[in-house]
Amino acid sequence: MQVKSPMKSRWKAGWILLVVFSILGGCQLRIQYPSELPSEEVIVEELDYWYWGTEGDPSFEIYDRCPQGRVYETRMEASFTQGLVSVATLGIYTPRTLTITCSLRGAPPQE
Repeated sequence: MQVKSPMKSRWKAGWILLVVFSILGGCQLRIQYPSELPSEEVIVEELDYWYWGTEGDPSFEIYDRCPQGRVYETRMEASFTQGLVSVATLGIYTPRTLTITCSLRGAPPQE
């Protein structure tokens, strides 16, 4: 009769939990400026990062993308599918979505 090592079972359970939480847990960073008002202008970009986010161009000027440089909200997130891709490639390829909501104060007046 073969006796299973409790240490192996714990490691296996730990890896399973790590994979499940990595897939289910979304990654999101949100910055909102409460003194601004949201407009209908929303900019969405898909960004590619490599090696767990260490490679790729993470620097950009979000203020250049909205009228008069006024930003209401910036959100960097990974969708469920993007999380699956990241886990499947062991973090070598990590796609993210950048969403910029411009401020109403910087928009030209509507006629």
